[in-house]
Parts: sequence; structure tokens; C-alpha cells
Amino acid sequence: VSERALLAHARGDLPAALTLVTRALTIVEANPHSTSAPRFLTRRSLILLDMGRFEDARLDAFRAVELTKNSPTAGPGTSSLGRAWYALGRALLAQRKHDEARTAVASAIEHLTQSLGAEHPETRQARQFVGLPMLAIHTIGAGGGSIAWVDGGGALRVGPQSAGARPGPACYG
Repeated sequence: VSERALLAHARGDLPAALTLVTRALTIVEANPHSTSAPRFLTRRSLILLDMGRFEDARLDAFRAVELTKNSPTAGPGTSSLGRAWYALGRALLAQRKHDEARTAVASAIEHLTQSLGAEHPETRQARQFVGLPMLAIHTIGAGGGSIAWVDGGGALRVGPQSAGARPGPACYG
């Protein structure tokens, strides 16, 4: 059923794809030991998105994220979680929720990079989707709400300016 849903989606037969993936999801959800529901929810979310059913797509993608995050196999670099975050980001963007979409896709990029690699096509697609540069920066900050800025030479600097957090950046005394 799952493969037929993929083929129907690829052919552009969205009603058939939706029917097939929903059937597969129903079968999977009937088995209390199955961990495949997030994969089918993510897939159905993308079909619903292509059908213009943005809220339904968002709900399925959000559920896929939550189920994957709470699964015993979830880890910091899980490709299935990355795919679910990416589907959620796409659905949010379709709803014109730009900030939420960027946050979701940033999570997708983090998980896809850790699990598939920075140059994997899915990771690159996610980065390009939100227009993020190809440079991966894992963490910037000096604590205390430090402000990042670009100096006169074009280099990225962090601190000692602070956004006003108290007690402020501990590393600056």
C-alpha cells in the first residue's frame, strides 16, 4: 500500500495517493507495537500540501514530529524526525507562518545534517527551501543574551554587547 501511495503521488494522482497512504496509516495505527505511523503521517502531510489542504498537512506533520520525538528510537540526528520537521515547515510556510516555518526547517536541517550529512540532497533541499546559506553553524553565543554583529572587516563577532539579560555575559567579567 505504501509503495503504491508513493507511485500515485509521483504520477500526480493525489486522491489515490491520499487514499492509499491513509489506508496504510490505518493499518499501522491498529498495531500498538508499530513505530511507522510518523513516516506515513509525514508522507500524507506532503500529499495534503500538494492538494492545498494546508491545515490538514500541518496537523499531520506536527503529529509526526511529536510521535517521532517521543519514540524510543529518537535521537539528536534522526532522519525521520528531520523529514517530519521539514514537512511541518513546508506546511507552515504554505500558511504564511514564516517565522514558525523557518524554525521548523532549521530543526529539520539539524536532524538531516546529523543523520544524512550536510551534502545529502534532502539536507541541501531543506537549506535551500528557506534560503539559508550552505554554511552550517552549530552554536554561537557567549551567554547572557549576547548580540552577534559584523565588524568593519566583515567578520562575525559575538558580544560583549548584551540584550540585557541579567547577570549578563559571564565570560566578559
